[in-house]
Amino acid sequence: PPSHRYVEDMLDGLATKGGFDGGVHTIYAIGDNPDTDMAGANAAGGRWRSILTRSGMFQPDPSKPGGGNAVEHPGDYVVEDVGEAYDDVICKEQRAAAVA
Repeated sequence: PPSHRYVEDMLDGLATKGGFDGGVHTIYAIGDNPDTDMAGANAAGGRWRSILTRSGMFQPDPSKPGGGNAVEHPGDYVVEDVGEAYDDVICKEQRAAAVA
């Protein structure tokens, strides 16, 4: 939690410096290790959203509950790789900006 709060403060400071009042509304943690990456982002809660990539360390087991997601520390979103995560985040943020 202290590391996640530090990141929040840093991102809010950068946003303010860049002219975005109010800080960052959503922080996306992208990773391939459910036990560290997803567990940390999920425990941080609040503005944090976890994106689990199926490339790298995590290999889904479709025979287990949850299918392509981790069972113990699931991601809020599951994608194939970092590129897809990036594209998904951009789409989510563009949709949110259009609604605002």
